[in-house]
Amino acid sequence: MRTIGNLTSLEGKICVYLASQALGELFLKDAEAEGFVFADGSKPTEKKWESVIIVGKNWTLRYLVGFAGHMAFRQPQAAIGEPWVRIDYRKYIAGEDDYFYKEERVFDPFEDEFHIRELKDIAASDEDGNLHSGEACFLVKGNEIKDMFSPFWEWLREHGFRSWGRHGHYPNVDWVFINVKSKIYAPGMPGMKLADQLFGHAIT
Repeated sequence: MRTIGNLTSLEGKICVYLASQALGELFLKDAEAEGFVFADGSKPTEKKWESVIIVGKNWTLRYLVGFAGHMAFRQPQAAIGEPWVRIDYRKYIAGEDDYFYKEERVFDPFEDEFHIRELKDIAASDEDGNLHSGEACFLVKGNEIKDMFSPFWEWLREHGFRSWGRHGHYPNVDWVFINVKSKIYAPGMPGMKLADQLFGHAIT
């Protein structure tokens, strides 16, 4: 069974990509169970998840911060110093041979058919997440939304919004559903209407 601790034996700076809130929270629980702590001594489950968390060889965790850090993650070949090793945690714990993070996510309607049906059921009946609400849900569209490390996403998190946690981020998708009442957001998904929105059109 693969563990987070196994990653500390890899050469380079280990960056773990977490595609959703559910996966991020799982990672934090797994890390705590293995004895990892954050650099300030906090337990992983006392911290909020972020899309990328750095795993240190001394069994400490830290967030990826700053413009330079985010750019290095996006373009590891241009990073100065030790190489950046980007791990896709979903692939890693699933036992896939190629568990490294890839920038692009190509939408395959056949591959994702079951997932789309599942999301439709969730969107129609989800009570806990409160994303599916025409009374408070907006569809927001803009180029900045394509980049999961842009100030737009940082602003949402800083103001108390949290991910719906049902799916990951599609880099080339430039829209997001935001419920201002429940403070839930869901990145857009190709070919999928996740919720009814106010005004019936996107805000740009």
